[in-house]
Parts: sequence; C-alpha cells; structure tokens
Amino acid sequence: MRYYDRLFIWENRRHVKQLYDYRNAIFDYYNYMGLEELPEDPDEGLVRRSRINMLTKSVHDSFRTAKIAPFLSYDIPRAGIKKEINVIDNVFNINKMQVKPVEVVDFIDRAIGVYTSDRANSIIRTLNPFFWLILILEIVVRSPFYVLRVAGFNQKKMEESFLGRLTKGVIALAGLAFTVVQIAEKLGYIDNIKKLISGP
Repeated sequence: MRYYDRLFIWENRRHVKQLYDYRNAIFDYYNYMGLEELPEDPDEGLVRRSRINMLTKSVHDSFRTAKIAPFLSYDIPRAGIKKEINVIDNVFNINKMQVKPVEVVDFIDRAIGVYTSDRANSIIRTLNPFFWLILILEIVVRSPFYVLRVAGFNQKKMEESFLGRLTKGVIALAGLAFTVVQIAEKLGYIDNIKKLISGP
C-alpha cells in the first residue's frame, strides 16, 4: 500500500474528489433527515443513504492512505465502558452514540487537508523519473511474495522475516545494478565502466 506521500498527481486528485463527494453526501443526508416535514416520496431518504453506502469503501481507502483513523470514543450508556467507534462505519448511528455529524465532517476535512497540502509534492513526484524507477523496483522486489500469497502463504509474514528481507535486498541490488548498466549503455559510458573494472 502506498500512502499519500507516494501518490501521483492523478491519484491525489482522485482521493480529494472522493472525500468531497462523501462530504457533500453527508451534508445532503443530514439536512434531509433534519427536515420537520419530509417530502412525500419515502425513497428519497434511501437514495441519499445508498449514495453514502456506495462511497464508503473508497472513503475508507482515502483515510488509510492519508494515515487518518476516523475513530472516536463512545460512552456506552449504563455500562460505564468506553468503546472506540469508526464514525464512517457508524455514520447512520452516530446520533444514538452522542456523536454530532460535524465530528464526522471534521475527519473528512482533515483527510482532504492531508491531500491538498501534498498536492505540489505529488506533481513533483509525477514528473520525477527517479520516483517512477523506485516504484518499478519496488514492484519487482515484491513480485515473488505476490506469487507466494497466491500459493496460500502469508505474504506479510514472509516479507517481514529475515529471509524475506534478505531476498528483497538482493533483488533490489540486482535490479539497481541492471538499471545503472542500462542507463550507462544508453549514455555511451559502458565501455569506460568496463575499462575501469578490468583495470589498465
């Protein structure tokens, strides 16, 4: 998973749009539910609710990528117990938990702020060929572990083991060496490097 500070500009913009869409859907839903006289069509509330539900997964992804956990403490009545609740998962139940809709919006605004503050950096990354090179190397390094996951192994455990880290290091060095050789060959420096290695 790549976090907000590793995204291309179009990914940055996509997350911001998703969050704004969700923010507008939240406002629309709670404004509608707060009306003293609801419209005659009872399906209108369901339409607004469905819109929020359909955006939930993408919004969760946006929060994770922004490194923001949308959790609040909730006092369980008559139990004397505090429980951490995810306000996105419980967006339709927050009134029962004494959570105000504006507190949900606060989390959304913070996530939007993370992406907008990194907008300029995302442009620089997108135009930086070395950033693309690093991403390609990361994909190559992790590809054996993707295969292991398909085969039924625990990818995270395998990657974090000593052997896994050693394997990734060897692959990364081999990939970097191959890339340097290819660049040197394109620039016409390969003969000079060979002479330097072989000596006079």
